[in-house]
Amino acid sequence: MESTLCPSSSSIKHGGTKSSKCDKKEASTLKEEKKKSKNKDKDSNDSHKSTEQIKEQLVKDKEVESTKEVKSNSKECNGNREREKALEKERDREARERDRERERERERERELREAREFAEEIKRLKAELAAARSSEAEARRALAAAAAADRQRRADHAQLNSSSTRRCNTSHQ
Repeated sequence: MESTLCPSSSSIKHGGTKSSKCDKKEASTLKEEKKKSKNKDKDSNDSHKSTEQIKEQLVKDKEVESTKEVKSNSKECNGNREREKALEKERDREARERDRERERERERERELREAREFAEEIKRLKAELAAARSSEAEARRALAAAAAADRQRRADHAQLNSSSTRRCNTSHQ
């Protein structure tokens, strides 16, 4: 690299002292530039290292976040499972309650059916009893009529007997 601080090499021929001062300046400038270059390389290296570290840190952060998400997802999944279990339990409870209600309804229907059957049986028995009473009354009337007819026949017979006896008695006399 050529420095603008020092005159060109043609001026070195004219004076010896100037040349050494210029050489020193140039050497100094070269050293500074090398230092700067080293510092740039070092900075670049440091920057590269820093970038690598940042990348590694980002990867670690992402892994941590991913782990957190997995844990969070796992918790959410567990929460969902628990909610599903709770919902399933609720559905089961409701189903059991519906079954119990259906069973109670069937029992009520059975009781109503039995009550109707009993009511019909009572009506039938009442009708049968009324028919039996009617038949009994008719039989009593028929019996009373038969008894009356029998009494009348006996009375008629007794009267005939007594008239016959009188006739017989009068004819024997």
